[in-house]
Amino acid sequence: MYTYKMEKLTNHTENSEAREYIPSTESICHFLNLTPESLEKLRSRLEGAQGHLRIWVHPFYTEQLPSSIGNRRGDYNLNEIQDKLREAFYKTNESVVRNLASSPLVVYEPKIHLSKTKELIAGHLNCAPSELEAKGIIFIPTERDTSLPDKKHFIESLQAGDERDNTIADNILTFRDAVSQLSEYGETLIPKLHAKLPQLKENPYSILTEKEKKWQLEILKTHEAGRASLTERYKEAREFEMVESSSVALSALQQLGMRSALVSGAYLEVQKDSRTGEERFSACAGAIVNQLRDNGIPTDISTNIWPPKDLIREAGFEIKQTGKEPSQE
Repeated sequence: MYTYKMEKLTNHTENSEAREYIPSTESICHFLNLTPESLEKLRSRLEGAQGHLRIWVHPFYTEQLPSSIGNRRGDYNLNEIQDKLREAFYKTNESVVRNLASSPLVVYEPKIHLSKTKELIAGHLNCAPSELEAKGIIFIPTERDTSLPDKKHFIESLQAGDERDNTIADNILTFRDAVSQLSEYGETLIPKLHAKLPQLKENPYSILTEKEKKWQLEILKTHEAGRASLTERYKEAREFEMVESSSVALSALQQLGMRSALVSGAYLEVQKDSRTGEERFSACAGAIVNQLRDNGIPTDISTNIWPPKDLIREAGFEIKQTGKEPSQE
């Protein structure tokens, strides 16, 4: 569904030289809900685990939105699917907390479910939700139905950073506003025509008098002049330095010291790339695997995924435990 291919976070402008962009420590701390002190502790822990990071993508998604499972279920019982993922996810959390020398965990979770998920994890571990990050379980809030970071959280994280972070946040907001204004303005033409020439609302092919044709032409010219102004603003905003939310998430994990990863969760599917014809991962968990591998990060797929591992293996992709003890998952 989503494909990422960005080795560095760069300026997206076409006419200016791209510069490498690394979010500030303040921005990363806000993005991962960490204090500077806890960020350093997490870096140290990850370094001790040779940079190997455990990642779970939408662990409760089959429960949160069961209709999304659609034809992915096959002959499998939905309750069994949910129980298997929940049990495996809880075991991963237990491993992270029990063994402080083990790999930490990053959980991609829809922002609308994040508080509830933290409460579930904390209840299982018998601790407060506010303690999870300090115990090595950190979260990236996502949109409801993709693994892309939540837009509002992404912008707020840039606004919490340094001057360059702030500038990029302003650029993104300006661009979004320009896109929105241009789109909304385009929808005003028909109401203007109908207000002056109500017969066109009943029949768009109504025959107009010469006077009415002049009115119509004046409305079209005025509208086009306004659209041209908004289009110019859109083009200017498009040239600003901007970054993608998924790239900031990647940079945050790289700044933690991630050198390899194990991905679990839902959904991980296989589809043919429309351009190359090659089979490629898709859906939420698949997008994360693609992003990491495209950026040169060795990434294994856990057996704790959905759809089932046998379907992924049938498509010719390897599923494994990365040679680590089962508790590392």
